[in-house]
Amino acid sequence: MQLPDVLSGMQTFGSEHAGELATETMLIEGVNDDVARLDAVAAFVASLQPRTAYLAVPTRPTAEPGIHGPDEAEMTRAFQTFAGHLPRVEYLIGYEGDTFVAVGD
Repeated sequence: MQLPDVLSGMQTFGSEHAGELATETMLIEGVNDDVARLDAVAAFVASLQPRTAYLAVPTRPTAEPGIHGPDEAEMTRAFQTFAGHLPRVEYLIGYEGDTFVAVGD
């Protein structure tokens, strides 16, 4: 599967989904945090018309060494870029801890 197929599937899902939609965009320093990519991703996410667009950074150890999120200034720029395209943008940047709990089936 190629990226255009994934994006097309997201657009199809977004247009057919009757409930509330939320998106989560993981930002990686040097990969997708430059101005042009942020604007392109924000425009695409806006086309999905989510209720909330979340911006995330890695908060747990990554499979590849040296992978981490943008610094605070870059995160602010990302937030402002997304907020220019979307009515509701939120950060997901805090470490959730090591506790994992499952309930029910």
